[in-house]
Amino acid sequence: MVEVRIYPIYFNRGIKRSQGRKVPFSSNSKPVTLQQLLKALIQLKIEYKVETKQHPKHSYALCAECLPAATKPEEVERLFSTTGGSVMITTDSKRQLIKEINDLLSTNK
Repeated sequence: MVEVRIYPIYFNRGIKRSQGRKVPFSSNSKPVTLQQLLKALIQLKIEYKVETKQHPKHSYALCAECLPAATKPEEVERLFSTTGGSVMITTDSKRQLIKEINDLLSTNK
């Protein structure tokens, strides 16, 4: 068992893999917030610890790309603040954990 850090950006289906996504691409999906990630972990009965660490590729500009062009700066700021952060989890397989979380998030949308 190893400790792994999971970021909401892993489940953002609207960005490129090179920007941090770890799930299949979908053209019209909203970014996953930290709260949605926490709800999924609770449903999976997985113990976690919330951290304030941001993914290195998570940026204000990346959040702006996920929203329509006419979006107000306040909305971009709100998205930036709700999609940041991370959770620390102890697991055998990070890849399998990401798959399970993604499956649950996909069914909840």
